[in-house]
Amino acid sequence: MISTQEQPGKQPYIGLLGGMLENREDFIEGAKRELLEESGYTFKTYEILMAERPVSKMDFVLHILIVKDCKKIAEQHLDRGEKI
Repeated sequence: MISTQEQPGKQPYIGLLGGMLENREDFIEGAKRELLEESGYTFKTYEILMAERPVSKMDFVLHILIVKDCKKIAEQHLDRGEKI
């Protein structure tokens, strides 16, 4: 989902929903958790649009997914200071 977002100390911007992995979750578990927290939606199927390591000195991979079969199942549950 593309959304207007506002993070603490930053100007509002248009961006994709997402975040960091927690507690050894794989990237699909993390994507489902972040989408649910930030939008209240869940998904059944997905396609990987892109997976790349944007900074060679850091050990993380940026995954961008196209999610399908979405359904709203809850209200947003945003982190402190987030506005989406």
